[in-house]
Amino acid sequence: MDPFWNEVEDMNDGSKKCKFCGHLFANGTSISRIKWHLSGERGHGVGICGQVPKEVQEAAFLAMHGGNKRHKSIASSSNVDISTCPQEQDNAVLGNLAQGVGRERIHSRLEAANGMENTGEGSFQHVDRSVSPWRLGVDAHENKGEATQRTDLADQFADSTWVQIHSALSKAQKLNEISTYLMQEDEDVERLHDAFETVPRTEQVQHLERGSSCERPSINQAVYNVQNMVRVRTEPVEEDVENSGRLARPDAGARSSISLKYNTSETRGVPLPTSSTKPVGQAFEENTKVIWSLLMDDKVSTIGIYGMGGVGKTTILKHIYNELRERKDICDHVWWVIVSQDFSINRLQNLIAKRLNLNLSSEDDDLYRTAKLSEELRKKKKWILILDDLWNNFELEEVGIPEKLKGCKLIMTTRSKIVCDRMACHPKIKVKPLSEEEAWTLFMEKLRNDIALSREVEGIAKAVARECAGLPLGIIAVAGSLRGVDDLHDWRNTLNKLRESEFRDMDEKVFKLLKFSYDRLGDLALKQCLLYCALFPEDDRIKRKRLIGYLIDEGIIKGKRSRGDAFDEGHTMLNRLENVCLLESANCNNGRRVKMHDLIRDMAIQILLENSQGMVKAGAQLKELPDAEEWMKNLTRVSLMQNKIEEIPSSHSPMCPNLSTLFLCDNRGLRFVADSFFKQLHGLKVLDLSCTGIENLPDSVSDLVSLTALLLKKCENLRHVPSLKKLMALKRLDLSRTALKKMPQGMECLNNLRYLRMNGCGEKEFPSGILPKLSQLQVFVLEELKGISYAPITVKGKEVGSLRNLDTLECHFKGFSDFVEYLRSQDGIQSLSGYRISVGMVGTYFWKYMDNLPCKRVRLCNLSINRDRDFQVMSLNDIQGLVCECIDARSLCDVLSLENATELKHISIWDCNSMESSVSSSWFCCAPPPLPSCMFSGLKEFYCVRCKSMKKLFPLVLLSNLVNLEVIDVRDCEKMEEIIGTTDEESSTSISITKLILPKLRTLRLRYLPELKSICSAKLICNSLEDITVEDCDKLKRMPICLPLLENGQPSPPPSLRRMNIKSKEWWETVVEWEHPNAKDVLRPFVKFGLV
Repeated sequence: MDPFWNEVEDMNDGSKKCKFCGHLFANGTSISRIKWHLSGERGHGVGICGQVPKEVQEAAFLAMHGGNKRHKSIASSSNVDISTCPQEQDNAVLGNLAQGVGRERIHSRLEAANGMENTGEGSFQHVDRSVSPWRLGVDAHENKGEATQRTDLADQFADSTWVQIHSALSKAQKLNEISTYLMQEDEDVERLHDAFETVPRTEQVQHLERGSSCERPSINQAVYNVQNMVRVRTEPVEEDVENSGRLARPDAGARSSISLKYNTSETRGVPLPTSSTKPVGQAFEENTKVIWSLLMDDKVSTIGIYGMGGVGKTTILKHIYNELRERKDICDHVWWVIVSQDFSINRLQNLIAKRLNLNLSSEDDDLYRTAKLSEELRKKKKWILILDDLWNNFELEEVGIPEKLKGCKLIMTTRSKIVCDRMACHPKIKVKPLSEEEAWTLFMEKLRNDIALSREVEGIAKAVARECAGLPLGIIAVAGSLRGVDDLHDWRNTLNKLRESEFRDMDEKVFKLLKFSYDRLGDLALKQCLLYCALFPEDDRIKRKRLIGYLIDEGIIKGKRSRGDAFDEGHTMLNRLENVCLLESANCNNGRRVKMHDLIRDMAIQILLENSQGMVKAGAQLKELPDAEEWMKNLTRVSLMQNKIEEIPSSHSPMCPNLSTLFLCDNRGLRFVADSFFKQLHGLKVLDLSCTGIENLPDSVSDLVSLTALLLKKCENLRHVPSLKKLMALKRLDLSRTALKKMPQGMECLNNLRYLRMNGCGEKEFPSGILPKLSQLQVFVLEELKGISYAPITVKGKEVGSLRNLDTLECHFKGFSDFVEYLRSQDGIQSLSGYRISVGMVGTYFWKYMDNLPCKRVRLCNLSINRDRDFQVMSLNDIQGLVCECIDARSLCDVLSLENATELKHISIWDCNSMESSVSSSWFCCAPPPLPSCMFSGLKEFYCVRCKSMKKLFPLVLLSNLVNLEVIDVRDCEKMEEIIGTTDEESSTSISITKLILPKLRTLRLRYLPELKSICSAKLICNSLEDITVEDCDKLKRMPICLPLLENGQPSPPPSLRRMNIKSKEWWETVVEWEHPNAKDVLRPFVKFGLV
């Protein structure tokens, strides 16, 4: 969970309230909006918190600026800008509302115009979205209409960005209603942004015409805008590669900003991964055509697709689903839900609700859950729901799925025709195996042989393909296992093994084919890795990092000198399993993942069950521990993760002497484990109780002398852990995010420990004498969170320095002397692959919100560097992120050896009131010429905030090194005169720099700089600029940015420019000048005035 959720309180109606200022956010508000609210940064359509503590504001600011991503655009033939970024869509519309609409009267108008009934407590119940002027241009399916006090629809209806249009011309008549309502209102606008924010930007066309007029558009202009939108919907869209999505206006020589892109991911899900090669076969083509025809048939409401496991049902639907995401003419919403064998009405409801962004987890009343889900689905109007891998029939009304709702369809896949019959599917489509010719084509595609097979081998290969009985999954698995095999004897042996197998039915045939691919892995560690994946719930997207950690704990990956080497080995193993088609890549935004096909998982579990060596009930909705008779003596691995087990009573004491792995993690309701449970599990090596509600770890755990991994991460109620003195085999101990009241006893005895992650357990300083005895430690993370609360703890530099095998370090040194002592005690920090170090009195929120900074970073806080005789300039050649807060250094040169910091990517300077420049002029006098070309060469982001003495940010001579700089953000620096200034030495020489290039600069933000007179004396070429903000810089009279020129010599906006936030219209029109006299005319469509 994002820790910023802790800064808002949950209200009874689902809304959230800022803990500092009491601002209310509507139900469904994104965490990004809350961070912007706390960051103090304007320009994002969010009200700013006026009472947020400085350290929280700083943390929120850093969290939102840790990494900006580019957004591509597609050119269209009309002057319509449809943002690719959901937040930008919000901002573009919501930042432009005209002053003059009182809150109470708006609400009453909303009721009348939207067809909404006031349900009390500030919320509205949806009745008829078709007449809602507030919803034109957005799909109302997500909007529950909650309107709370002090919400944020700021300055709405101000520019030509006036309104988003829904259903194009069919709703044009509603514009007269809107115009009437608007012209009646002349009071101040109350902020209503969050109420609107619950309406997602979906598949409807978003009309955000660039401009900044504060006048309300006429009704004729609005109708013209509607016609523009229709043209966007109906005319072909071509990408203008040369002009990067912008078209030249021959009459003015300028380019208009045109981007047309639909945000499908928010309400239509992300594309499902499919094979790079399209499925082969006439059956695939025919079935696909049939399904598409049924989707277009209004009379069909329920479609059943059945066939044996591995025949390709899911593959067909994946391709259809991915195309449906782009086909907004067919449906407004399409959702994919994997049902699997672990079926229950409650679980299915939760899965569907999650796709709808509806939270049912706290609802215990079955009838209410059903009614709420049904109501939400009915509001969505036109949707397609796909239920994949259905094993049981159920009553639709019991779940809350409306039957035969106009415009809505239900598609399901199952292995059983009986399930289709009982679910009243009509029609039913049977997916049949591939023909012999089609099977051979698929086999050869998956074999991927660069060298043609000999005639004799080809004959055997065709026979092998025939043995796969036309089953795509079997063909893929067998062909993958034979990749690179060219020996005739190998091929013959394969064919003989396949022919020797006798099958009772086709399901057994599939199992044998998959088992054959498993057997061909050869490498025992690779086989064990595949079997380990089966311990996770069906269809789980398994984090590679987590899985590899288990493989290290179990000893499947061993003999590696460092943890980094072990992870490299783990990734290599997973890559090999992907290459032979036994695992699938399931990467997502938050990391690399793998996924197991359910049939391959079934095969792996079957292997684990042989000789009763495994018990896998992960994600099986268990409320109690399996019965005693299921705990066989031969068990080696048991996975009960992701269940609903609440206690393990004293009646359970399984006799499993060979059990090595026990997963009880993610049983969030588990609060009690009896001491008797571990009494007879003396062979246990890996015990994972993470994300459970246990309060005390049983004392019997102290006797598990074979334990190599004890994982208690996020056990936020855990207050007691028994003595660890006997656990001398322990290599990984994770006590992070627990509520331990004191340090566990016996930690100094864990001399084999490689990985230690924990908080301070209520201590202010890590106890002396423990770390030097943990000489094998490779990962040491001392976090400052106790449960979800901040609990700072420091550590001695000399003791950390004694850890000679350390690879990863996260800790807090009390003062700079401790940090220096750590650096002196070994070869230095350069040996670490990752570190996150703070020095000095750190703000409360440092650890929680620094994750989006680079992996090697140092933060210096509240240090008196000029008065500290022990202070030495740091020489950290590999540092990637530096944050200086409230230190009295005169420049960064007093802190860091700049010429060696070649990997430095991020610099933040906060409240450093002694600094006059980031790099002092005196340093250039002392530095040996020429200036090192590598200095700051990797820098991407530079933030400077509330530095009262800062006059210059960079010296001009340094600018040529900043080839990778992407963000310059300066605010609240009351003496700042120049962003890029000349040194005294440069001023005295006759050689002057007239033009410089910042090729990657995307963001330039200058705010509250009352003395700023110059950005740069030289001309700047910044053709990657996306965002320019100038606010309260009244003395700035020249913008040195050179715009690209068209062939006719007229200026053009930077190709990637998206917006310019300018506070003062007067400053823009009468004060500031650009390099080209026509620049303002060209840039005017991008400009938004005021506090947006």
